Amino acid sequence: MKRCVLWVVCAVFMLCVISSASKAFAEHQHSVGLDVMRLFDEGNYGGMFGASYQISMTPRTAFVGTIARRSGFLILEGLWKVYGHTYFDGPFVAVGLAGGTYHDKGEIGLMGSLGYEKSLARNVVLSGRVDCTWGTMDHPTTAHRSPIFRSGLDLVFAF
Repeated sequence: MKRCVLWVVCAVFMLCVISSASKAFAEHQHSVGLDVMRLFDEGNYGGMFGASYQISMTPRTAFVGTIARRSGFLILEGLWKVYGHTYFDGPFVAVGLAGGTYHDKGEIGLMGSLGYEKSLARNVVLSGRVDCTWGTMDHPTTAHRSPIFRSGLDLVFAF
């Protein structure tokens, strides 16, 4: 329980620091998303509800915070995202940390993503990616401490 509280405190602190830093970038943009792949993928801990929040830091970078939850599991992710072309339209890479509770024990790992985003309408974005997480957590299907590769498909609303 103490580790879960520590994770929540760290996540709130990170969001406060990052939100205050984004004030220097006058054209910051916010977005919220739903990870459709994580929701329906049974190989991903039996399917989880995953939601994300993204705030732009510069015209080509952003911070992304994600929470995924299912009975017995809680995953928090914090990523620094860099776009290769333009914001919400083109390839991107992201690096950061992932952690949470799995079967009542705290875990942490390094995370990297490679993906592509496309604006479907003025405020609607489709984002696809491949994530790799490596750390203290066990793989969901093999139960070994090996890298976890996972695909993601987000439906994002930008404002």
